[in-house]
Amino acid sequence: MLAGRVTVRTPDGDRELGPWDCAWFVTGERGAHGVRNDGEDRARFVMFSTLSDPEVTVYPERERAAVFAGWSRDDVPERRGWLESA
Repeated sequence: MLAGRVTVRTPDGDRELGPWDCAWFVTGERGAHGVRNDGEDRARFVMFSTLSDPEVTVYPERERAAVFAGWSRDDVPERRGWLESA
């Protein structure tokens, strides 16, 4: 976190991060599942990722998965969407 405060939604519950706090989350269902700013002040943070293209992200609390493709290339259209369950 650079400035402000955010709430990170994790499998173990919500966690608030403030200035100079750091967090690391593994890939998959055990990782973080959301970042939100619950306050009125602007929050600034840096996020690094090992996201590949294409990528599938699991959201176990929603019982859904999302797919992201084409975001790293200029020569193909970007695709994002939820995977439908069978």
